[in-house]
Parts: sequence; structure tokens; C-alpha cells
Amino acid sequence: MRPSPPSTRPEPDLVRTMKLEFDNSTGAMITSLDRMLEYISGTIPPHADADDILFRCKVIVTELLTNAIKHAGDGSTLFGIERDSEQLVIQKSDKGAPLYLINNRHLHGDDEKKLI
Repeated sequence: MRPSPPSTRPEPDLVRTMKLEFDNSTGAMITSLDRMLEYISGTIPPHADADDILFRCKVIVTELLTNAIKHAGDGSTLFGIERDSEQLVIQKSDKGAPLYLINNRHLHGDDEKKLI
């Protein structure tokens, strides 16, 4: 019996995911930042500019953590980091008040608020 030839179909992209619960305290900020950056560092492809990617991610994650401390209130904030061969996605979810902006396109006497 002959072995079948290798498939010419590309393998599906491997998606790597990390979840982190942040307790919205200043004391946990550095540890949480370090854990997320360590995870991101391990997902950077060899051909990519790791220093640039880590610098940008550090700025973004630091801002998200700081916003959680300032605005998320009691409880915790959930972070998710997802990496595939094309992109890195950082998600944040908390119980803070939503941000409303005035929607100027449809004003009819009363201000309409738009959730962003």
C-alpha cells in the first residue's frame, strides 16, 4: 500500500489565546503587565520586529490597565489576548460605565447619545 501524497491544502492558522483577570488595583498592575507582555513575546514570529511590537503592546496594555484602575470601579477587568499568523488582538471587558458621545448627525431638540 502506497502512502498518500501530502495535502496541498494549507493548514489552518494556529490561534493562541490568553485570558487574564485583573483586580483593578495599582498593586497588580506591574505583574499583570509583565504577564501579558511575556505571553505576547512568546507569540511573535521570528521574522517580525519583536522590540517594536513589544514596545507598542506595552503602551497599549499600560493604558488599558490604567483605564481599568481609573474607570472600571469595583470588581475586576477581564483581558483576552489572541494571536494568529496575521494579527494580535487585545480585548478588555469590565463593568465600568459605558462612554456616551453626542451624535450630532441626528439632533432633533434632544441630544441623542451614542454608545461607542
